[in-house]
Amino acid sequence: MGNRISKKRRLPTISSTSSDNNDGSLSLHSGSRSSEMRVPITEAEVERQHYLHFLLKHIFQTNYFAPIDPLVAKQHSDGPMMALDISGGYCPTWLMEMGQVFPQVQFHGVDANESIPLYESKHVPGNVHFEKSNILDHLDYPDNTFFYAHQRMMYFCYYGDDIPHVFSELKRVVKPDGWVELMETDVIPKRSGPMFKQLLEIAAYHLKARQQLYHGPALVRVLKDNGFQDVTGDYRSIPVCWGGYIGKIMYENTLTALRAIGPIIYQEVLDTDGDYVQEDYDEFIDKAFDECVTYQTFFNIHWAYGRKPSATTTISR
Repeated sequence: MGNRISKKRRLPTISSTSSDNNDGSLSLHSGSRSSEMRVPITEAEVERQHYLHFLLKHIFQTNYFAPIDPLVAKQHSDGPMMALDISGGYCPTWLMEMGQVFPQVQFHGVDANESIPLYESKHVPGNVHFEKSNILDHLDYPDNTFFYAHQRMMYFCYYGDDIPHVFSELKRVVKPDGWVELMETDVIPKRSGPMFKQLLEIAAYHLKARQQLYHGPALVRVLKDNGFQDVTGDYRSIPVCWGGYIGKIMYENTLTALRAIGPIIYQEVLDTDGDYVQEDYDEFIDKAFDECVTYQTFFNIHWAYGRKPSATTTISR
């Protein structure tokens, strides 16, 4: 059919994670609940994030949405301008590109994990800095440090009761009249076939089981609920397995993510009590992806930004 991908690319095997908190996984949690939904940091996951960056850049034709250009253009007497990126240290493609676009801005990328060797040999702009820090604990920056904070694709990382703390920390470290920008996918696909719908609903169930689903449709509400003003948001739709090159890249990205959480959702997906068998799981998701061509399945990717109120602003609720 039309733009069907005739040969699916097989990505490197991703094994299940252990309960050890130092196993190199994407979860930000340090307690036992972190093992509920974790994406291991492997070369395949880093590659997924890397290509996802270029997919999003192509779809939206920009790396950022918040109106930061006027702030950058102003003369500042209180030291260099500083911007923050949350959880981009292990695949800092966005951060490095922004550092090149805005050489006058000092960009700080924080991540709960150390930066991995893939980027150690690459050129890092002199205005890009990496810190190991966990926003779920405390960001090691003074109040009112950054004029802009950026965060995206963290739907695997937060529990519902983390959200107030996360946005309290973001608001604390951002200057008055500074901007916080978010981007997340809707974890529920549109126009999906029965197998693909089942697969994604089970994955979403594990996310919802963590008390609140933090994903694309929630971004505007979350910013408003946490006191940000001038909140703006929108979304774009991305096909899966159809629509040419974009659909192919989205397929590969989704495949890597689904294989990463396979050991977590395997028993429910295949309705079995048996141990995880990657070949059986792969066969199921292959058939689920075949449905995406027939049904022309797509995801919505949402973005939103909001302004921290100025020091003289009184927020009315």
